[in-house]
Amino acid sequence: MRSWMACLAVAALCLIGAEGAAACSCAGPTKGQSVEEYVRERAKTSDGVIVGKLLRVEEHDEGGAGFGAATFTYLIKHSYKHEKRLRPGERVRIESNLSSASCGLPQQEGRRFGLFLERFEGRLGSSLCSLVSPQDLRRTFAGDERAASRPARASARPWCPAPGPGRRATGSRVPA
Repeated sequence: MRSWMACLAVAALCLIGAEGAAACSCAGPTKGQSVEEYVRERAKTSDGVIVGKLLRVEEHDEGGAGFGAATFTYLIKHSYKHEKRLRPGERVRIESNLSSASCGLPQQEGRRFGLFLERFEGRLGSSLCSLVSPQDLRRTFAGDERAASRPARASARPWCPAPGPGRRATGSRVPA
């Protein structure tokens, strides 16, 4: 009887540990760092910074478990750092995961989101850890006319992209 209870306890601990391991964990401003400083720092290492209205989410989750990849289509409302295609009024397709547990983007169509974007294997991607409020972007770059015309720079930090069609999801954690 005791060995059966011990086995059950170990199984419960494994399940609790597995659930915690699947959670998305993001880093924000460091102690003493203002939101504006954090936003400017993230913008420097991102390939694009936009405010966009989510138009559509196209799932390409072959397993059907809800943890796969998707393409999120946004209508760009404002671009703070952009490439040629990231201009207000244009549509942009962003790769991410479906599940927030694997750092996938929110799926509320019609809502505006601020996003830091990264280019990986020729595609733009983002994650839950790359969300920023449109108000924080506006406040950070207020009066900075150059912000909307800065060319994109290569990212100095690695990025874990959402998988494309046919690839397994492993999470889109963005290291701080």
